[in-house]
Amino acid sequence: MDDEQQESLKQWVTQVTSAMQSIETFGHTAIGTVEQVTVVLRDHEKRIEEIETALSGLVDEGKELMDAIREYVQRQ
Repeated sequence: MDDEQQESLKQWVTQVTSAMQSIETFGHTAIGTVEQVTVVLRDHEKRIEEIETALSGLVDEGKELMDAIREYVQRQ
């Protein structure tokens, strides 16, 4: 292999190494992003559960109020 071929091979190896490092960096970034999304989704799930619980309680209280009003009206 002459000097020109060696230099070309050296440049190619450098480019491949750089590309692999870019892919690795992208992979780490993607994993970090997925982890952040997972945390946000879990937080939203907890909030949704709390809202569902609050709404369920509100519906129950509304039913009790309507029953009380119905009883009051029937007594009148």
